[in-house]
Amino acid sequence: MKKQANQTISVIIPTRNRAKEVVDCLESIKLQTLKPDEIIIVDSSDNDSVKKELSKFNVKLLKIKYFYIKTAGGPYQRNFGAEKSKGDIILFSDDDTIWSKNYLEEIKRVFNEKKLEEIGGVTSNPIIKRKNSKQKLTALLNNVFSSIFLLTREGNGKFQISGMATTFGKDVKEIKKCEFLYGFSMAFRREVFLKFRFDEKCGGYAWNDDDDIAYRVSKEYNNYFTPFAKVIHTMPRRNKKIDGYTHTKRVIIYHHYFFKKNLPKTILYIIAFWWSIIGLIIKNSLIALIKKDYHRIRGLIDGIKEII
Repeated sequence: MKKQANQTISVIIPTRNRAKEVVDCLESIKLQTLKPDEIIIVDSSDNDSVKKELSKFNVKLLKIKYFYIKTAGGPYQRNFGAEKSKGDIILFSDDDTIWSKNYLEEIKRVFNEKKLEEIGGVTSNPIIKRKNSKQKLTALLNNVFSSIFLLTREGNGKFQISGMATTFGKDVKEIKKCEFLYGFSMAFRREVFLKFRFDEKCGGYAWNDDDDIAYRVSKEYNNYFTPFAKVIHTMPRRNKKIDGYTHTKRVIIYHHYFFKKNLPKTILYIIAFWWSIIGLIIKNSLIALIKKDYHRIRGLIDGIKEII
């Protein structure tokens, strides 16, 4: 077995119709203090824009491997990329992320410093830029609302009895053990990932595939959060092609699927799950009214019908 410091790293980047974002991500990888041993791009675009942009890079210098598959969706593309990889550590990055210069070095530092056989996954610290007081107030109110209804919120990095995760806030200054991992930035030991893999039943525009694998891995291994590996998740609005109806329907369905698959079915857990469903209904109904996108409400109704 290799020494921990000599563990190789494969980076998997799934993408679809986001050539500019892929290029921006790769530009940040070029500046890394520690370069990955290979970068695997898994493209499911409707056109060849990503492939054309990659042709402008020195693919040998960055060790880029490009693959095209027809099946779109995070779980499919991530699993496919992992199968093509060779690294001892498999790092999954969304195409719309910008890495800080020491991002990869800090991710690997966790694998080097902790007991390797106990490590499951490692995740990073997202840089969230809220430009004005309105955005800050909205974030605060959202966290309060989410706390009441057991939805995703800031907390201790563990999953709640509703099945929703908690994340760490900005005040964390040291590497912390956790359960939750950010889907846009998660790294696993190769043998751990191949044991669990992403659940392809969360196909297409997946919503809970990252929570699902993080939760399952955390039951057998230690997951870690490092505040020193920083990444910007840009989430460009112009590329959000999924409609409101599909989004809200899948939010309900995938949350139910995660709960049914992974959590105990005691009275307490069941009550907590349905309480969080009420929270999702209220939250997404308010968004629908504000945006005047009433298809979102229809999506909620159909999602509830399906899980019942």
